[in-house]
Amino acid sequence: MIKTVEDTPLGRFQIDWGIAEPTTELGNIVSRSDEPRALTFVDPLYPAETKTLRVYRKGGEWLLLAEITPGVWALGRQIDDPAVTFAFGDSPELQDELLALVLAGRKTATCGALRDFGGAEPVPVVGRRDVVLDGLGRRAAIIETVSIEMKRFDEVDAPFAREEGEGDLSYEYWREAHEAYFGRNGGYSPDMILVCERFRLVEVLDRNNTKRVNP
Repeated sequence: MIKTVEDTPLGRFQIDWGIAEPTTELGNIVSRSDEPRALTFVDPLYPAETKTLRVYRKGGEWLLLAEITPGVWALGRQIDDPAVTFAFGDSPELQDELLALVLAGRKTATCGALRDFGGAEPVPVVGRRDVVLDGLGRRAAIIETVSIEMKRFDEVDAPFAREEGEGDLSYEYWREAHEAYFGRNGGYSPDMILVCERFRLVEVLDRNNTKRVNP
């Protein structure tokens, strides 16, 4: 038996390859009715081949299951994902627009209100790798935090605004866009504390396939 860890649109799974039929052990499982109904992976037992595993639900857990050769099965179970996943922006359209700037190398900085961090999205730390989602919620890229500063909104300078890569790259554009953004997401004030992050693009992910992520 071989174990692999795979990142998928449904989260992170540990897959056991080359096991005996596990259906008795699993009990009642239900096929997923929405997309994705199945996911395809490289078979670690035969690396030149791919295998498609069906997606099932057992209680509150997703499972991946398939008979990969007669009498030989693969079973995937969800595991905790240490990577933080997030999207730039507050609408699918803006998320895709800002992601495109990251992928083009134009956007290498971002900021968020300190009040909004915590829980599923902790404050970034230097060296941490996070997964960026597109407007459809698909994993699209991996970025790595290069630097972090806490600043008041009115302390952000023109060089940082330019590194955010938006609009005409001017400080005036940055200020107007971010006043509007924070205004519709909890409120704006010139003395609000921002988490100002610079990052680098590590990897572009295939949004239509599974991809291992090593945060």
